[in-house]
Amino acid sequence: NGVDRIYTDETVDLFLGWFPPKHINGRLFQSFGYRDGERSWYMSPNVTVRPTEAFSLEYSLQRELRRSASHLDWQQEWRVQRLQARYQFTQRAFLTGSAEMDAEDTSRFFVLYGTEYRPKSFLFIVYNESHEDGETDRAVFVKLSYQAKL
Repeated sequence: NGVDRIYTDETVDLFLGWFPPKHINGRLFQSFGYRDGERSWYMSPNVTVRPTEAFSLEYSLQRELRRSASHLDWQQEWRVQRLQARYQFTQRAFLTGSAEMDAEDTSRFFVLYGTEYRPKSFLFIVYNESHEDGETDRAVFVKLSYQAKL
């Protein structure tokens, strides 16, 4: 039932990064060791391209492999790929979105527009879509906040 299960994490983490002053950077995070009695290897490479000050595009992959004492082969526990874009129209208005897919072909798509239309007053519009097991869920959210003068 998992109620009395003790979870352990005995890993060593490694981070490598390349951050030149312009247009592109890369990062790699890895974790090796034992999680819950199984050998574990987690990796997450990430590349960001910024062709202009206003626009950036980022690709990342997150993946975890595990191997129990009774198996010789590594098994993929999970994997997620993500592509994210951001455009800064002005200092107070932006558009960001991401698309991701996991190893089970579940996909998600997200877009957010945000603006501070006057000091301390904000408008956010969000579109969210997910596809899983032949089902599609879509949602639109609008949030408006304003600072009232009393």
